[in-house]
Amino acid sequence: MSRDYTKYKVEGLGENLNKRKLVFTIVKDYIEKNKPSFEDLQQVFPDDVQGSKGFIRKESDVKNPKHFNMREPIKIKNGAHVVVSNQWGENINGFIESANKLNYQIMSNQVPAKQNQVFELALDTNFPTSLVKQLTDNRKNEDFLTLTNDFFEKQLRTSHKYFGPAKLFEALTNRYYDNEADEFEAFFSYEMEDYEAAFRINEDEWELKDSLNESPLLDQILDLEGLEVSEVNSLDFKLYYTAYFKYVIEQLAYCEDSTMLAEFIVAQALGYSLKIEEEGFEYSEDWLVEFIDKLLLNFYGIDVNNEDYQGEFSSYGQYFGVSSDLEINYEKIAQEIIDSVI
Repeated sequence: MSRDYTKYKVEGLGENLNKRKLVFTIVKDYIEKNKPSFEDLQQVFPDDVQGSKGFIRKESDVKNPKHFNMREPIKIKNGAHVVVSNQWGENINGFIESANKLNYQIMSNQVPAKQNQVFELALDTNFPTSLVKQLTDNRKNEDFLTLTNDFFEKQLRTSHKYFGPAKLFEALTNRYYDNEADEFEAFFSYEMEDYEAAFRINEDEWELKDSLNESPLLDQILDLEGLEVSEVNSLDFKLYYTAYFKYVIEQLAYCEDSTMLAEFIVAQALGYSLKIEEEGFEYSEDWLVEFIDKLLLNFYGIDVNNEDYQGEFSSYGQYFGVSSDLEINYEKIAQEIIDSVI
């Protein structure tokens, strides 16, 4: 199926506009010319044009900033600021109909992607390094980013193991959006609540903490996903582990206990597993330390090797059974994650 990469031109306002830019440009122009109140604006551009996520909101009332263009608030009557939805796909046709009624002349230049276009996401045993590199190299390639989003939306309907790499994609693209806003417009979001039922693990943060005290995360993943201990270094395990790590760490963050969360991270980095010990399976724990470091870096922008995190942290095993003295301040790392989640 071909993909729609239509670009738009609005007479007197601009050309080569993607869907997000088309909507924003017209709404901004309408506000500047008509000086509407917020109530008037919502009548002209009602929510049902966009769909379930809303069209225009007061900047101070936005509950999910990922769904709106928060970088470019528009001042309206009485000094309030509003922001415009960035969630546009097939619903663009309804918006164009509304804009035509307001006498905006919109022309399009449809350029569909080639039907035999080759698209292959770098999900291999070198994950997440190869995927991060591919996403970084293509961070300004809108066609590639759209295809990547399509891939994850399709795969997430079949398996929650893709939740981890999808959230990596979200984190990386959003980070580039923040840093390069003038050049980069893609913005993707995969909401945890849409997938949490698939994880078959405690949803309550306190019950989750207790269950991880009884059975390490690594062991729970092996049991829940039907994997063998010998598969610990496989791509499937890495994908599942990334998904569960992201899900669990952000659930535990709601306990607001930086010492506990720090011990959880340490337990993961050290590869704590009762199953592996019982079966006498030997594997190098070094890869898991590096793996956790990469997840912290790409999910949260935390480089554990940065001098800001040098210090001491003693894990006494009171939460997850792992005792160790480390020269990295994992409690500071945990607090930053808590602050970013809550």
